[in-house]
Amino acid sequence: MKSRPEILKKILVGGKDPVLLPTAGAPNIADPEKGRRPAHLSDFSTCCALVETSGQLNMGGWLMVQPQDIPVGTAHLDMLFTYLTHCTKPLLGAFGSAFMAEDSFECQRWATGLNSLFLLMKSLF
Repeated sequence: MKSRPEILKKILVGGKDPVLLPTAGAPNIADPEKGRRPAHLSDFSTCCALVETSGQLNMGGWLMVQPQDIPVGTAHLDMLFTYLTHCTKPLLGAFGSAFMAEDSFECQRWATGLNSLFLLMKSLF
């Protein structure tokens, strides 16, 4: 994947600047053809497209849906890759464990070409 520093967008948080993003990790999806069913990675990709095209959402959430068709141990990597290749908005990274959070920083570092310390500082301030 080519480094994409141009995808970084500045978002102000707090005060009169609320940040809106989808979260929650619904394990199921409802669609007109199949009704309620387990979520798949393709559903997460659809959520990424909705975030990207929305004028109301400022950034994306890592766990917008919880895909049931990919291995649990590496699902966060598949989802991070999908988000970073489909969206230009900032991402609330994986947070289920310390290694998932570290992977989030590393994936975002690779995608943007920035170092991990810069990403950590941007996330803290």
